[in-house]
Amino acid sequence: MSAVDYAPGEQPYIMSLEESTASLEVFVSEECKEKLQPFYQKSLNHAVPQRIFANPAPSAFNTIAPIPTAIDTPQRIAIISNHVPDELLKAQRLLEEQGITTDIIGKQGTVEEVTPAVLERYDAIITIGKTVQYCLCAGKPVYIYDQFGGFGYLDSDNFQICSALNFSGRGGQRLTAEYIAHDVVNSYTDAVKYYQSHRNQWQKDYNIEEALIDLLTNVQPRSEIQFPFGGYYLTLASQMRFAWRFYRYWDYEIWVNHRKDELEATQASLEEELLSAGKHAHELEQEVKQQQSRISELDRLVQCVYDSTSYRMGHAIVKPIHTLVNKLATIRR
Repeated sequence: MSAVDYAPGEQPYIMSLEESTASLEVFVSEECKEKLQPFYQKSLNHAVPQRIFANPAPSAFNTIAPIPTAIDTPQRIAIISNHVPDELLKAQRLLEEQGITTDIIGKQGTVEEVTPAVLERYDAIITIGKTVQYCLCAGKPVYIYDQFGGFGYLDSDNFQICSALNFSGRGGQRLTAEYIAHDVVNSYTDAVKYYQSHRNQWQKDYNIEEALIDLLTNVQPRSEIQFPFGGYYLTLASQMRFAWRFYRYWDYEIWVNHRKDELEATQASLEEELLSAGKHAHELEQEVKQQQSRISELDRLVQCVYDSTSYRMGHAIVKPIHTLVNKLATIRR
């Protein structure tokens, strides 16, 4: 389970479904567990055990060689993110000016899978989320900072709060680029010592093989499964009707945007013709204005669709379905 609003596929789907069928409810962090409690009916859910499954990492990350204590300054740093904030982009430039190679792995840099071999190339990592667990097992000093701000290098003062918040950076501070570039270098020695002294324990706490064995060994079957529960079919029928309405809006949105693209292409062609045909300037200007007026009206219609409650709620509902379809399509290839 996840607590972030943009991941509805990791939240309860249908009212009372999990309360009536689950043997165990698993959450990615304490923050997630707390935020999702209002989605459950306490009277039905009180007997269902809950536990944290903290994004454990494959054991391959345990095999990376430790960083020598003799290294007191990072020479190669990776920023691993698909949403690098401006201050971190500026910090990257400042670090490069110091002669420290600082790569971005993600949409704003090089897109590649984060594997043990990738982490092994670097002395320190700036990131949030599940990559943090990879770094903990790999013994790579990780600097918690991204779009939500952050805490800097993990240490004994901030580890517990960072863990409870899924190492997301939430609850931390916004830092300046100058501070980040200075802190990443000057706090590095202490970070290396902290990681070396805790790595063995982290490899036990965040090893996915051990975590799965522990999870499956301790989960107990329910004494009874109440399914379908009262109101299930009515709830499902209501959601299906809502989905049908949403898809109608979505189809209309696709048509409007397609028509808008066509008009914008026509406008661009007319503008080009306007530049090369001075004798028809007045007529072409009028036609361009007409196209702009039509595009503005289509923009208004699209915005009405986007602002509708049905579209916004429907988008949140179908997003996990499309994610699954895309993954299945990738697998079939």
